[in-house]
Amino acid sequence: MTDIDVSPTIQLITALIASALYVVTYLFFVRLLRYPRNWFAPGLLPSLATGILAALIVSLVSLSPNDLDRPALAISIGFIVVVFYIIAAPAIAFRPTSRLFEFLAKHGDYAGLWLLVPTLLTGLAIPNVKLQAVLATAMVIELRWFLRQRWANQRRQLYPLSDRDLLVLETQAKGNLVAFRR
Repeated sequence: MTDIDVSPTIQLITALIASALYVVTYLFFVRLLRYPRNWFAPGLLPSLATGILAALIVSLVSLSPNDLDRPALAISIGFIVVVFYIIAAPAIAFRPTSRLFEFLAKHGDYAGLWLLVPTLLTGLAIPNVKLQAVLATAMVIELRWFLRQRWANQRRQLYPLSDRDLLVLETQAKGNLVAFRR
């Protein structure tokens, strides 16, 4: 039995459950990211809860009453890993880390949007309503984040640096501003 054989009402309900489960997992994951920002390791219980929620999403998306949807399984695992890496990069980059995380952190305001076209193509290619709901929910969250950051940056005022500000920077750099800039 495929998703096409199931009634539209059941498809809608399972899609809404998958979307809600993704939102809850996203919120748990974002809450988990406060630990690296404060230079602490995340606790076992919050990490375990986030991992269990992610596993629930993957199992809900890829399991049907009769069989396992292998493409949905692979795509949901890969998508969640990639999106959560992009989301986590700015928090992880507070500590010395790999160039990949530094790159993703530098472009964190819009890196999630890089997945928009592949997500759209995947959603059109795979006829799994639950997977499509999770992908759409994730992209709506990423688009909302991008627009929020963009609107905040448009309202931001930049102030010129005074000589006093430059003296503070030079003191922090111990006289070597070029090395400090890196």
